[in-house]
Amino acid sequence: MATLAPEDIKTQIEASLVRARDIAALAETESRDLTTEERTNVKAAIDSVEGLKAQLQQVVGDAEMRRRLGALSDQYKPDAPANPSGGPAIVAGGRGTPGLQFTENPEVVAWRENLVRSGATTAAAFGHSPRVVLNDLISLGGALSAGELTSPLDTGILVPVPRRPLMIQDVITVSPPITTDVVEYVEVTSETNNAATVPEATSTGAGGNKPESDAKFTKKSATVRTIAHWVAATRQAISDASQLRVYIDTFLRDGLLQELEDQIIAGGGTGEDFTGLMHTTGILTQPYASDLFTTTRKARTNLRLNGRVIPNAWLINPLDFETIELLQDNENRYYGQGPFSTEMNARLWRVPVIEHEGVTEGTALLGDFTKAILWPRSAPEVMVSDSHSDFFVRNLIAILAEMRAAFALVFPKAVIAVDLTA
Repeated sequence: MATLAPEDIKTQIEASLVRARDIAALAETESRDLTTEERTNVKAAIDSVEGLKAQLQQVVGDAEMRRRLGALSDQYKPDAPANPSGGPAIVAGGRGTPGLQFTENPEVVAWRENLVRSGATTAAAFGHSPRVVLNDLISLGGALSAGELTSPLDTGILVPVPRRPLMIQDVITVSPPITTDVVEYVEVTSETNNAATVPEATSTGAGGNKPESDAKFTKKSATVRTIAHWVAATRQAISDASQLRVYIDTFLRDGLLQELEDQIIAGGGTGEDFTGLMHTTGILTQPYASDLFTTTRKARTNLRLNGRVIPNAWLINPLDFETIELLQDNENRYYGQGPFSTEMNARLWRVPVIEHEGVTEGTALLGDFTKAILWPRSAPEVMVSDSHSDFFVRNLIAILAEMRAAFALVFPKAVIAVDLTA
């Protein structure tokens, strides 16, 4: 029997997971337990995934042994040239977390092999690592990205800290990658609709005149900005691939995405900041009106009548949404479902709620956020080097990650800022 390729095994795993999830979702939607047949099918899918995972680990393990054997053979060839540093960016192949893409990139593997000799890291060819372009970092979904296939990670002395959920890209529009540093778009600033019924023209010249409508446009642009940061690590981390993955996945990847979301929401539009949703000229506003429920409901009406859009989400600071959910009537009964709600996704006036620390406390955003567009300019890149400050003599390294993108709310009236303070 022929051995399947890793990608084929992953495809089968994903298909089994989809089948099991669909069955469970149907039962949850209908608020019932699984039937005997459904329970059997879900168990069969889970057993299939477990078997496929074992097969995948075996295939990957064989490939890893072959890679290490080849690397050792190359290392001990007479006068083997050192792996060159620098050069063009290398696109990380395959799937998995960004840290896995970096540490298993063939060029990075060869570079690390040149550094690690008999368990000790040498400085003969350190310089800096190849620059690796990560795949699929600007994405928050996918069954195979940190999902069921993620194995327990031996982090050594590193313990990943809890991090903020990333949800903004679920509701905005993310365009295909662009190749320019400035994005130009046209914003409709006003419209006058004079459409009307028209009488038939007569032979005397009366009737038949059609009314003229009007639309005004403004040409605008969004400039590509760079988001970057780095962390320091010991040189020993280079020889421990699991530690290097933790640095990239936990510190660098999430740091980039958290700053990206903060810029999308609250970028001030000055210096190198995006012009975020809260600072875009022309968005609608809703003043406080007697109480939070009245205010938020009026905001939806305001958006419907003046923005002419159907909202797809609320963006609310967690402290403000806590206040809303804890509101009670005169008999201390929660207006909502209280602490025993079975709803997985919170809603306010039938619109999904995203709790986000990037929203200023006391203000909420309601809108059709598909009118907010993120234009990726370059995929996130990761590079490692000791060429910073006194890192070379202190056996330290800098791990750098950066990405470039532009952002704009192309139809400002699709979003309304709601004042939640009395």
